[in-house]
Parts: sequence; structure tokens; C-alpha cells
Amino acid sequence: DSDFHACSDNEYQGLGRTCFCCRSEYCNTREFHNESLDNITESTRGPTSTEPTASPSQDYSPDATTIATISVGSVILIIIVVLAIALTVQFYSKGRIVSFKNKEVDLVEEERNHGMMDGTITGSGVGMPILTQRSIAQEINLVQQIGRGRYGQVWRGEYRSEEVAVKIFEAHEQSSWSKEVNIYATCLLQHPNILRFIGADTKDMHFCTQRWLVFECCDQKSLYEYLQNHTLTISTFLNMVAGVVCGVEHLHEEVHGQVTKPAIAHRDLKSGNILVRADGSCCIADLGLALRSTNLSEIINDPSSAIVGTKRYLAPEILAGIINFNIFQSFLCADVYSLSLIIWEMATRVMDEDSFKALEYQIPYQNSVPHDPSLENMKEVVVTQMIRPLIPQHFRANTTLNAVANIMEDAWQEASTARPSALLMKKKFLALQFGQEKN
Repeated sequence: DSDFHACSDNEYQGLGRTCFCCRSEYCNTREFHNESLDNITESTRGPTSTEPTASPSQDYSPDATTIATISVGSVILIIIVVLAIALTVQFYSKGRIVSFKNKEVDLVEEERNHGMMDGTITGSGVGMPILTQRSIAQEINLVQQIGRGRYGQVWRGEYRSEEVAVKIFEAHEQSSWSKEVNIYATCLLQHPNILRFIGADTKDMHFCTQRWLVFECCDQKSLYEYLQNHTLTISTFLNMVAGVVCGVEHLHEEVHGQVTKPAIAHRDLKSGNILVRADGSCCIADLGLALRSTNLSEIINDPSSAIVGTKRYLAPEILAGIINFNIFQSFLCADVYSLSLIIWEMATRVMDEDSFKALEYQIPYQNSVPHDPSLENMKEVVVTQMIRPLIPQHFRANTTLNAVANIMEDAWQEASTARPSALLMKKKFLALQFGQEKN
């Protein structure tokens, strides 16, 4: 009595397998099955047609046009997604650059509006380094080589109608170039008495890559060369010394706040690394050996790197090998010693038409050590014999020069902790400058 379900292959019109149900008696016999199957096939086939009937596989298989359309659509969709991501990244990157530039402009405006009493340089240090990322090497026309040092060459060039100085590093001096770029990238470094930095770039030259630093060009070259060819009045001397001391004090100054600046030790202060502009103002250059307080670990990990600089200007504690390189203040005290020798060089070239003439230019310890002294030569003179540059007798007869002599003697003391800070020296020289102008 149960229902019977039967299926059979249909040989007509390729319809495949046909299923039917029945409830009558003996419906599961072969004869009944064949008869019923013929009836179902005829009714399914319908009227005779001359058109061929498509197979099931043909009904559901996509043709070539459909496949091509889907493929092209997928590619276009992927391209749209990639472009959208690229535009988003570019938009936010530009936003960050604009934000940085606006911040720089605000800080520069703050520097201009800071207000300096009586036109003197306070060394407040508000300002950002001019370090906009750009490719400038292709726009500079090198005119003449004007110097050479341990790192490479210095050229005078032209950049957008401005005369510039280009410091070109040798191929093997990549680390020196990178260190100096990092120093000039320090926030709040820009100052009237620090050589203006314009930018850094690399340039492919045949089979090597040159690394460039671009600065303002100072007409009078270095203070070392300037003093050999010029004498100074007391007023000019005080103006120039005040500029040098303000520049050193700004390097040493540590700034805290929303924008911070670490203290920086120059570590190679000498008259050859101070440049004189056309207006007679001085600026400090060559920060290749400078050290930031935030990078003191470099010295701690490699104590041999603590002994750097020009041997003639090295402080006694460096020559004796007893500098405490675990304390950053030690390097600032060493700078103060070197600064005292530079002041002495300048003071010996001071003249007064009514009272005294300028002395012949001499470098520090010129009569005590060879022209190119060794560390042992300098240690013997500075540490063992405790010799210091001679103070001319006529300094004691002049109130201003006598005060300068006292500042120098304090700054080159044997004990580094007994030396005045650059800030205190700046205050003293600005007071002398003010007093001279008042008279």
C-alpha cells in the first residue's frame, strides 16, 4: 500500500533522469513502468519543434563575454581601492607637513617679536632651524673653492640669487655628514650668532655620491684670518666678543617647554671655526663634533670619542685624560676654556690710538709649543707646567680690558668646576658693552 517512487533514464530529447509516483496496484511492474515513462516523456516534450534544445550544462556555463566583463570589473575595482588609499595617505602627509611649516613660521615670528633690549643680542634662542626637506643641489652653481678641511671641501656658490657656502663631504665621511645634519636639525637652534643653515642634500657625481651642507656665505672668512689682517677698537672688540659668547651660550642653553632644546657642547671651539660677516658680527660654525646632552650615551659607550677637537684648544682635563664624561656639564666646561683662548686672541689685537698699539697676532701658546703640537706637548705645557697665555701689561691700565682679563683668567682655570658658565660670561660682556656705549 505504500507509495512507490521510481526513476528511470529518459532517452528522449536528452532530458536525463525522470521521476514519477503511483498508487495503483501492480504499478511497480516493468510493463507499467515503461508505459508510464512513455506518457510522461511525450507530455514533457510538447509539440514538435525544429529548434535544438540546449543541454543543462550549456544553460549554466558563462560565455567568454561574461568572463571578460567580470575580470575587467574586478581590475577596475582594485585600481579604485588602491588610488583611494594612496590619496588618503598623501592627504594626511601633506597635513603633517603643513602643520610643521606653520609651527616653524609661528616660532620664527615669536623670535622676531621677542624683543631685545637696546638692540643687543640676548641669545634667547627662540626659532627653528631652516631644515625644509628639499633638493637644492641641482639648483646651486658652484663658483670657487674657498677652503678645505678634514671632512672635504668648502665652495662658494650661488643659490637663487643668494651667495652660499657649500660644505662638500668626502665619500667616506658619511657619518660626519649625518651627525652634523642631525645637530642642525635640533629645534630652537637658529640664532644670529650661529651660522645660518639652509639645507642638506646629496648629489651623484660619476661613480660616487657627494653629501652637501649649505650655509650662508660670510664675506670675511674665519676669525683666525680676520685677526691677522685687522686691528680692533675696544668698542668693536666688545661687539664681536659679545656675539661669540652669546652664540656659545645659546648652544649650551637647555630649553624646556612645549618645544624643547637640549644643551649642546661644541667640542671644537677655535678662531678658525668662528666666521665674521660683512657687518663685523661673528657666528659659530662647524658643529661636526658637537654633542647634544640627549646623546651622552654615545660617549659613555665609547670613551675614546670624548677626546676630540683641536689639540691647542683642548681643556686641561681632556689633555690629562681625567674628564668625567658621565656628566654632560664636563663638556660645557671644556668649551668655556676654549672660549677663553679665543677671547685672548681677539684682545691682543685691540688698540687705542691715545694709549697703546695692538700686538702682533698670535695663536694661543705660540711660543710654548710647536706649530702642530702633539697631545703630549700640550699636556706638558697646560697641565704639568700650568702655563696660560700672557696678559699684556697695558690691559691692567685700562678699566675695560682689565675686566676682560679677569674674565679670561676665571675661564681658563685648572679646575673645570671653578670656571664661569657661558651664561655668566655673556652677562658680563653685555654689561661691559653697555658701559662702553654709555661712555
